[in-house]
Amino acid sequence: MPISQNSRASLATVVESTFGTTPSTPTLITLPFATHSLDDTRQTLGGTDIRGDEMERFLRLGDVTVAGDITGDFRKGDYDTLLESVMRGEWATNVLKVGTTPKFMTIEETAADIDQFRQFKGMTANTMNIAVTSGSSTPVQVTFGMMGREVTQSATTVATTLTAASSNSPFDHHSGDFALGNVGSSSTACVTAISFDVARNYETTFCVGDPLTKSMVSGNAAITGTFTAYCWHVTQVKLLLSLSCQLTMRQGLTHTPSCFHRLSSQALQSLSQVQLVPVW
Repeated sequence: MPISQNSRASLATVVESTFGTTPSTPTLITLPFATHSLDDTRQTLGGTDIRGDEMERFLRLGDVTVAGDITGDFRKGDYDTLLESVMRGEWATNVLKVGTTPKFMTIEETAADIDQFRQFKGMTANTMNIAVTSGSSTPVQVTFGMMGREVTQSATTVATTLTAASSNSPFDHHSGDFALGNVGSSSTACVTAISFDVARNYETTFCVGDPLTKSMVSGNAAITGTFTAYCWHVTQVKLLLSLSCQLTMRQGLTHTPSCFHRLSSQALQSLSQVQLVPVW
């Protein structure tokens, strides 16, 4: 019996019109990834009776929980759907802001060497982390924490059409800028690491008579970030605590200003108005 290899695995996504239902003739888009831990787990229901013989006689499967992380090299275009999902918004004139419209999708995992497919349905991005680390041997990393409704398995793909991922190079840590107070890239700050997080605080809604969640309910968006830097002038430390900051990441080794991602916030102490602004 053949054993599946990681190197032959792939992921592809399609947006759902109805929560937990894959479109009938879907066009799936390949999703680049480095690692993923998507899986389903079953709650177990055990009996509580004491019968004097130290034996438990009742065990039954309960609710289904679907969750896991998708990690990859952050790049232009390929993660737009997941970004919309975690922000609960839509791109408009290359701007994505925090919104209130949920986006669910089917994610299909392919094990090409054993011709097996798993479909993760009703999936949405509950969390996101973007990490930029100086001196790193890897490109800028993005991690999406996913939640969903159910998992099915088949010997054939559900895709009517499969669209390949882009050939865009990932962002790196040394081709960008970090500025304070909207003063552009002239800041003297020497930042060594930046971490940017979004959490949507989704909860499942289980009902009596069904082991699958009926829907996903989102809480308030929690958007936070941290960075570390070498100590510099106290004036800029005060500026950091009161004004906005801006991070610019250019694609790969390309330094063309027309091709970069900008992550901006109102202030580091209150990141409720964070928006992702790609310009290309």
